[in-house]
Amino acid sequence: THTVIVGGPGILAYNPPQLVAKKGDKIIFQFMEKNHTLTSSEFQTPCMPNGDFDTDFVPNPDNKEGITREFYVRDEMPQWFFCRQATHCSKGMVFALNP
Repeated sequence: THTVIVGGPGILAYNPPQLVAKKGDKIIFQFMEKNHTLTSSEFQTPCMPNGDFDTDFVPNPDNKEGITREFYVRDEMPQWFFCRQATHCSKGMVFALNP
């Protein structure tokens, strides 16, 4: 199992920003302040949803721990994700799985 922190006070990032995982691995995305998504995209168009995966918005205005979403790795091909909140992606809020 892997854990990725999403956002936080004044933070527009996934931590870590990239991860190498095997097929079947579980990734727990822990959503922190304020309101973010984990949305799949393509490498060539990093801030545009490709329709494959989206958590929708996960609000956490009080930065409480325990607000999570699980993602199971389907294969070991590179996958790209971003936060679709306002301008978060254009400010660098992107995540790479098996880059």
